[in-house]
Amino acid sequence: MLTLEQLGEIQQTLAGGRVLTAYIAADESDPSDRSSWRRRLNAGLENIEQGLEGDERKAFAAARKLLEAELEPHRGFLPGKGWVAFVTPERVALCTEVPAPMPDLVRWRDGAVLGPLMRALKQKRPVLTVLIDSRRARVLRYVEGELTEETSYRADTYIDDLTDINSSKRGGTRSGMRGETASDAAERIHREETERLVRTVAEALRPQINNDTLLLIGGTPAAETALRKALEPLAGDRMTLDTSLHVNMTPAQLQPVVERTASELSRQRQLARVRYVVENAGGNGRGMLHAHAI
Repeated sequence: MLTLEQLGEIQQTLAGGRVLTAYIAADESDPSDRSSWRRRLNAGLENIEQGLEGDERKAFAAARKLLEAELEPHRGFLPGKGWVAFVTPERVALCTEVPAPMPDLVRWRDGAVLGPLMRALKQKRPVLTVLIDSRRARVLRYVEGELTEETSYRADTYIDDLTDINSSKRGGTRSGMRGETASDAAERIHREETERLVRTVAEALRPQINNDTLLLIGGTPAAETALRKALEPLAGDRMTLDTSLHVNMTPAQLQPVVERTASELSRQRQLARVRYVVENAGGNGRGMLHAHAI
Protein backbone atom coordinates (compact mmCIF):
# COMPACT_ATOMS: atom_id res chain seq x y z
CA MET A 1 0.00 0.00 0.00
CA LEU A 2 1.27 3.45 -0.92
CA THR A 3 2.01 5.94 1.84
CA LEU A 4 1.17 9.63 1.73
CA GLU A 5 4.89 10.35 1.56
CA GLN A 6 5.30 8.18 -1.54
CA LEU A 7 2.25 9.84 -3.05
CA GLY A 8 3.86 13.21 -2.49
CA GLU A 9 6.96 12.03 -4.37
CA ILE A 10 4.81 10.85 -7.28
CA GLN A 11 3.03 14.20 -7.32
CA GLN A 12 6.33 16.07 -7.59
CA THR A 13 7.65 13.75 -10.28
CA LEU A 14 4.57 14.19 -12.48
CA ALA A 15 4.01 17.90 -11.87
CA GLY A 16 4.20 20.00 -15.01
CA GLY A 17 3.57 17.22 -17.52
CA ARG A 18 0.44 15.74 -19.08
CA VAL A 19 -0.86 12.79 -17.08
CA LEU A 20 -3.64 10.32 -17.74
CA THR A 21 -5.27 9.55 -14.38
CA ALA A 22 -7.62 6.59 -14.09
CA TYR A 23 -9.51 5.41 -11.02
CA ILE A 24 -11.47 2.18 -11.38
CA ALA A 25 -14.17 0.80 -9.08
CA ALA A 26 -13.29 -2.90 -8.75
CA ASP A 27 -15.40 -4.03 -5.78
CA GLU A 28 -17.67 -6.33 -7.83
CA SER A 29 -18.81 -9.93 -7.47
CA ASP A 30 -21.55 -10.52 -10.08
CA PRO A 31 -20.08 -12.88 -12.76
CA SER A 32 -22.16 -11.19 -15.42
CA ASP A 33 -20.38 -7.90 -14.67
CA ARG A 34 -16.83 -9.23 -14.45
CA SER A 35 -15.67 -6.99 -17.32
CA SER A 36 -17.89 -4.01 -16.64
CA TRP A 37 -14.92 -2.08 -15.24
CA ARG A 38 -13.25 -2.23 -18.65
CA ARG A 39 -16.35 -0.92 -20.42
CA ARG A 40 -16.62 1.97 -17.97
CA LEU A 41 -12.92 2.76 -18.36
CA ASN A 42 -13.12 2.68 -22.16
CA ALA A 43 -16.13 4.99 -22.11
CA GLY A 44 -14.20 7.50 -20.02
CA LEU A 45 -11.16 7.29 -22.30
CA GLU A 46 -13.25 7.69 -25.44
CA ASN A 47 -15.03 10.70 -24.01
CA ILE A 48 -11.71 12.48 -23.44
CA GLU A 49 -10.10 11.49 -26.73
CA GLN A 50 -13.04 12.80 -28.76
CA GLY A 51 -12.36 16.32 -27.51
CA LEU A 52 -8.64 16.38 -28.37
CA GLU A 53 -6.82 17.34 -31.55
CA GLY A 54 -3.32 17.33 -33.04
CA ASP A 55 -0.34 16.72 -30.77
CA GLU A 56 -2.54 16.66 -27.68
CA ARG A 57 -4.56 13.80 -29.12
CA LYS A 58 -1.35 11.92 -30.02
CA ALA A 59 0.04 12.35 -26.52
CA PHE A 60 -3.18 11.11 -24.98
CA ALA A 61 -3.29 8.12 -27.33
CA ALA A 62 0.26 7.17 -26.31
CA ALA A 63 -0.67 7.30 -22.62
CA ARG A 64 -3.87 5.36 -23.25
CA LYS A 65 -1.97 2.63 -25.11
CA LEU A 66 0.41 2.21 -22.14
CA LEU A 67 -2.50 2.04 -19.68
CA GLU A 68 -4.39 -0.54 -21.74
CA ALA A 69 -1.26 -2.68 -22.07
CA GLU A 70 -0.76 -2.55 -18.30
CA LEU A 71 -4.33 -3.74 -17.68
CA GLU A 72 -4.41 -6.30 -20.50
CA PRO A 73 -3.63 -9.33 -18.26
CA HIS A 74 -6.82 -8.72 -16.26
CA ARG A 75 -9.52 -10.38 -18.36
CA GLY A 76 -12.21 -10.71 -15.69
CA PHE A 77 -12.59 -9.08 -12.30
CA LEU A 78 -9.88 -6.70 -11.19
CA PRO A 79 -8.35 -7.81 -7.90
CA GLY A 80 -8.92 -5.64 -4.87
CA LYS A 81 -11.59 -3.04 -4.21
CA GLY A 82 -10.24 -0.37 -6.54
CA TRP A 83 -7.45 0.52 -8.93
CA VAL A 84 -5.51 3.68 -9.69
CA ALA A 85 -3.18 4.54 -12.56
CA PHE A 86 -1.04 7.58 -13.39
CA VAL A 87 0.32 7.36 -16.93
CA THR A 88 2.28 9.84 -19.05
CA PRO A 89 2.80 9.54 -22.81
CA GLU A 90 6.22 8.02 -22.02
CA ARG A 91 5.67 5.69 -19.07
CA VAL A 92 3.40 4.15 -16.47
CA ALA A 93 4.20 5.99 -13.26
CA LEU A 94 1.74 3.93 -11.20
CA CYS A 95 -0.86 1.24 -11.88
CA THR A 96 -1.94 -0.74 -8.86
CA GLU A 97 -4.85 -2.01 -6.83
CA VAL A 98 -5.99 -0.06 -3.80
CA PRO A 99 -7.46 -1.83 -0.73
CA ALA A 100 -10.31 0.67 -0.58
CA PRO A 101 -13.30 1.43 -2.82
CA MET A 102 -12.50 3.87 -5.63
CA PRO A 103 -14.80 5.92 -7.87
CA ASP A 104 -14.75 5.55 -11.65
CA LEU A 105 -12.79 8.59 -12.80
CA VAL A 106 -10.69 9.34 -15.90
CA ARG A 107 -8.83 12.64 -16.35
CA TRP A 108 -6.20 14.04 -18.75
CA ARG A 109 -4.43 17.10 -17.44
CA ASP A 110 -1.17 18.56 -16.16
CA GLY A 111 -0.22 16.52 -13.09
CA ALA A 112 -2.04 13.61 -11.47
CA VAL A 113 -5.46 13.72 -9.79
CA LEU A 114 -4.66 12.65 -6.23
CA GLY A 115 -7.84 13.40 -4.26
CA PRO A 116 -9.56 9.97 -4.24
CA LEU A 117 -6.31 8.14 -3.46
CA MET A 118 -5.37 10.55 -0.66
CA ARG A 119 -8.77 10.06 0.97
CA ALA A 120 -8.32 6.29 0.80
CA LEU A 121 -4.83 6.49 2.28
CA LYS A 122 -6.10 8.59 5.17
CA GLN A 123 -8.67 5.93 6.01
CA LYS A 124 -5.98 3.25 5.91
CA ARG A 125 -3.44 5.26 7.88
CA PRO A 126 -3.17 3.79 11.40
CA VAL A 127 -3.45 6.01 14.46
CA LEU A 128 -1.93 4.62 17.65
CA THR A 129 -3.35 6.05 20.87
CA VAL A 130 -1.49 5.58 24.14
CA LEU A 131 -3.01 6.48 27.50
CA ILE A 132 -0.40 6.38 30.24
CA ASP A 133 0.09 7.41 33.84
CA SER A 134 2.45 6.21 36.58
CA ARG A 135 0.56 2.95 37.14
CA ARG A 136 -0.54 1.65 33.76
CA ALA A 137 -0.73 2.22 30.04
CA ARG A 138 -3.24 1.28 27.35
CA VAL A 139 -2.59 1.06 23.61
CA LEU A 140 -5.42 1.45 21.11
CA ARG A 141 -5.34 1.39 17.30
CA TYR A 142 -7.64 3.38 15.00
CA VAL A 143 -7.89 2.34 11.36
CA GLU A 144 -10.69 2.46 8.77
CA GLY A 145 -13.06 4.19 11.18
CA GLU A 146 -12.69 1.65 14.00
CA LEU A 147 -10.91 2.07 17.34
CA THR A 148 -9.86 -1.12 19.12
CA GLU A 149 -7.85 -1.73 22.27
CA GLU A 150 -4.74 -3.78 21.56
CA THR A 151 -2.94 -4.23 24.87
CA SER A 152 -2.25 -2.78 28.31
CA TYR A 153 0.73 -2.57 30.65
CA ARG A 154 1.04 -2.17 34.41
CA ALA A 155 3.82 -0.86 36.61
CA ASP A 156 5.29 -3.46 38.95
CA THR A 157 4.65 -1.41 42.09
CA TYR A 158 1.73 0.81 43.04
CA ILE A 159 2.27 3.91 45.11
CA ASP A 160 -0.47 2.62 47.44
CA ASP A 161 1.83 -0.29 48.34
CA LEU A 162 4.53 2.08 49.57
CA THR A 163 2.72 3.96 52.32
CA ASP A 164 3.77 1.48 54.99
CA ILE A 165 7.43 1.09 53.97
CA ASN A 166 9.28 0.09 57.10
CA SER A 167 6.19 0.87 59.18
CA SER A 168 7.27 -1.86 61.56
CA LYS A 169 10.43 0.09 62.40
CA ARG A 170 10.36 2.39 65.39
CA GLY A 171 9.19 5.88 64.45
CA GLY A 172 8.48 4.83 60.89
CA THR A 173 10.46 7.83 59.62
CA ARG A 174 13.27 6.06 57.75
CA SER A 175 13.37 3.51 54.99
CA GLY A 176 15.90 0.75 54.61
CA MET A 177 18.18 3.11 52.57
CA ARG A 178 20.57 5.18 54.69
CA GLY A 179 19.29 8.72 55.17
CA GLU A 180 16.10 8.15 53.14
CA THR A 181 12.69 8.76 54.63
CA ALA A 182 9.74 6.52 53.85
CA SER A 183 8.18 9.26 51.74
CA ASP A 184 11.47 9.74 49.86
CA ALA A 185 11.62 6.01 49.21
CA ALA A 186 8.05 6.02 47.94
CA GLU A 187 8.80 8.92 45.60
CA ARG A 188 11.97 7.26 44.29
CA ILE A 189 10.30 3.92 43.65
CA HIS A 190 7.31 5.68 42.08
CA ARG A 191 9.65 7.52 39.71
CA GLU A 192 11.62 4.39 38.85
CA GLU A 193 8.47 2.38 38.12
CA THR A 194 7.09 5.14 35.90
CA GLU A 195 10.35 5.24 33.95
CA ARG A 196 10.30 1.46 33.61
CA LEU A 197 6.70 1.52 32.39
CA VAL A 198 7.55 4.19 29.81
CA ARG A 199 10.52 2.15 28.55
CA THR A 200 8.38 -0.97 28.25
CA VAL A 201 5.67 0.81 26.27
CA ALA A 202 8.18 2.59 24.03
CA GLU A 203 9.98 -0.66 23.21
CA ALA A 204 6.68 -2.35 22.34
CA LEU A 205 5.54 0.54 20.11
CA ARG A 206 8.73 1.12 18.13
CA PRO A 207 8.21 -1.81 15.70
CA GLN A 208 4.64 -0.57 15.04
CA ILE A 209 5.64 2.97 14.07
CA ASN A 210 6.44 3.49 10.40
CA ASN A 211 6.52 6.55 8.17
CA ASP A 212 2.74 6.55 7.90
CA THR A 213 1.71 6.02 11.55
CA LEU A 214 0.13 8.82 13.57
CA LEU A 215 0.55 8.76 17.34
CA LEU A 216 -1.66 10.34 20.02
CA ILE A 217 -0.49 10.26 23.65
CA GLY A 218 -2.68 11.11 26.63
CA GLY A 219 -2.51 10.67 30.38
CA THR A 220 -0.55 12.39 33.14
CA PRO A 221 1.90 15.14 32.07
CA ALA A 222 5.05 13.46 33.38
CA ALA A 223 4.33 10.09 31.77
CA GLU A 224 3.16 11.72 28.51
CA THR A 225 6.29 13.81 28.23
CA ALA A 226 8.61 10.90 28.98
CA LEU A 227 6.95 8.68 26.38
CA ARG A 228 7.00 11.44 23.78
CA LYS A 229 10.72 11.95 24.34
CA ALA A 230 11.34 8.22 23.89
CA LEU A 231 9.35 8.01 20.63
CA GLU A 232 10.12 11.39 19.06
CA PRO A 233 13.04 10.13 16.92
CA LEU A 234 10.62 7.72 15.19
CA ALA A 235 7.32 9.62 15.17
CA GLY A 236 8.49 13.22 14.84
CA ASP A 237 5.72 15.56 13.68
CA ARG A 238 3.29 12.63 13.39
CA MET A 239 2.91 12.60 17.20
CA THR A 240 0.93 14.86 19.52
CA LEU A 241 0.00 15.05 23.21
CA ASP A 242 -3.45 15.65 24.68
CA THR A 243 -3.48 16.15 28.45
CA SER A 244 -7.28 16.11 28.51
CA LEU A 245 -7.19 12.33 27.99
CA HIS A 246 -6.90 9.86 30.86
CA VAL A 247 -6.31 6.13 31.18
CA ASN A 248 -9.88 5.26 32.18
CA MET A 249 -11.55 6.61 29.04
CA THR A 250 -13.66 4.17 27.03
CA PRO A 251 -13.11 3.62 23.28
CA ALA A 252 -16.44 5.36 22.64
CA GLN A 253 -15.21 8.44 24.51
CA LEU A 254 -11.85 8.35 22.76
CA GLN A 255 -12.87 7.83 19.15
CA PRO A 256 -14.09 11.39 18.40
CA VAL A 257 -10.87 12.78 19.89
CA VAL A 258 -8.73 10.37 17.87
CA GLU A 259 -10.55 11.25 14.64
CA ARG A 260 -10.15 14.99 15.24
CA THR A 261 -6.49 14.57 16.12
CA ALA A 262 -5.78 12.45 13.05
CA SER A 263 -7.43 15.04 10.81
CA GLU A 264 -5.48 17.88 12.40
CA LEU A 265 -2.14 16.07 12.15
CA SER A 266 -2.84 15.23 8.51
CA ARG A 267 -3.84 18.84 7.82
CA GLN A 268 -0.65 20.17 9.38
CA ARG A 269 1.49 17.77 7.37
CA GLN A 270 -0.34 18.65 4.14
CA LEU A 271 0.23 22.35 4.83
CA ALA A 272 3.90 21.58 5.32
CA ARG A 273 3.95 19.88 1.91
CA VAL A 274 2.19 22.87 0.34
CA ARG A 275 4.80 25.20 1.84
CA TYR A 276 7.51 22.94 0.44
CA VAL A 277 5.95 23.03 -3.04
CA VAL A 278 5.56 26.82 -2.88
CA GLU A 279 9.16 27.26 -1.83
CA ASN A 280 10.32 25.01 -4.67
CA ALA A 281 8.00 26.32 -7.36
CA GLY A 282 9.80 27.79 -10.33
CA GLY A 283 13.55 27.83 -10.68
CA ASN A 284 14.96 24.35 -10.60
CA GLY A 285 12.16 22.96 -8.44
CA ARG A 286 9.27 20.85 -9.62
CA GLY A 287 6.56 22.77 -7.81
CA MET A 288 3.46 23.69 -9.76
CA LEU A 289 1.11 26.39 -8.53
CA HIS A 290 -2.34 26.40 -10.11
CA ALA A 291 -5.74 24.84 -9.58
CA HIS A 292 -7.45 22.07 -11.52
CA ALA A 293 -11.09 21.13 -11.85
CA ILE A 294 -11.51 17.49 -10.86
